[in-house]
Amino acid sequence: TAAPAASKTADPMLTNDDFRAMLLGRAPGPSPAPAAAPAPAAAASPPSCVVRFGSATDESTPFEPGAAYPRSVRFAHLNIAQEPPSEGTPGEGELRGAFDTVLCLSTSKWVHLHFGDEGLKCLFRRVHAALRPGGLFLLEPQPWSSYRKNAGLAPHLLRNYGAIQIKPPQFRELLLGEIGFATCEELSAAAAVPPATAAAPAAAPAVGAHGARGPGFAQGARGGAKRPLLLFRKGGV
Repeated sequence: TAAPAASKTADPMLTNDDFRAMLLGRAPGPSPAPAAAPAPAAAASPPSCVVRFGSATDESTPFEPGAAYPRSVRFAHLNIAQEPPSEGTPGEGELRGAFDTVLCLSTSKWVHLHFGDEGLKCLFRRVHAALRPGGLFLLEPQPWSSYRKNAGLAPHLLRNYGAIQIKPPQFRELLLGEIGFATCEELSAAAAVPPATAAAPAAAPAVGAHGARGPGFAQGARGGAKRPLLLFRKGGV
């Protein structure tokens, strides 16, 4: 399954290929992972960090908040939608209220298909618990039509798809009601993409077999994700 990226220090060079490799590496059951993309080693840096900074971090690297990279960043591969939680799960124990921002980009569909409505609620509850008061949760929910396209990849995905009651248009109500977020702001693609990026040539080379953004991202005429983002804020100060 997939977990959102939760970190106080985000790497601007992290690519969708990194997220997809982590997603496929954790997904139970049959997976459409390409042969050339094996699952990364546990707790290893995404390749983009090594390319950008020239070094990697793993479980042997001491974590020091505020220090220079790589000691200021910690990567963990976790399934935070499972019960009981594994050690180091955000929103549990010492990691309650530990994060300023949590990102869940092009990921909620896979959690939903693998673990159903209860798994999705578990994910959202742990995100809320992991955030400090006033913290932000940036969610990019995939449309219901994309669920139908992927439900046939494995028998358990198809079973869960048939039992889903909470559809993506209901996520906002769920997160503001039962989960407990205080506010929600919708960020349009036009507001989220800088003009220079939005005007990139249509002939820009793609990365991987699914294009520059990988599978699951809605592509516009000039490329790039066009789905809106939902920005939730946790109450308190």
